[in-house]
Amino acid sequence: MGKEATGAVRWPLSVDKATRITSARHIAMLASVMKKQGTPVVLVPLTTSIHAGHRALVRAAQRIPGALVIVAIHPDVDCTPLIDARVDAIFTYTDAELCPAAPNAGEQSAESSCRWRGC
Repeated sequence: MGKEATGAVRWPLSVDKATRITSARHIAMLASVMKKQGTPVVLVPLTTSIHAGHRALVRAAQRIPGALVIVAIHPDVDCTPLIDARVDAIFTYTDAELCPAAPNAGEQSAESSCRWRGC
């Protein structure tokens, strides 16, 4: 059930599981490879919870033909609903990685002042 790409990279990298990505640099490298192969890459950024609106965003991304769907979530979030939704990859980010200049960037707290919070 993998997504076929026009080159050497086949997706998913693991069968029946979302591939875990733990670095924004890895997403950039993967997106670059997929772009060269003509595969759309859709990043769905979520925050510290998953609700019906987030699930609708994931479904919309999955409707893009041939797209690689990557969902970005905080490490404290239960990603079971994303695995159940059969997303291709899950990027677990830290506040420090998204907002290196934020006052609480060294902490992995939902209380961070990071501008990406507040979905």
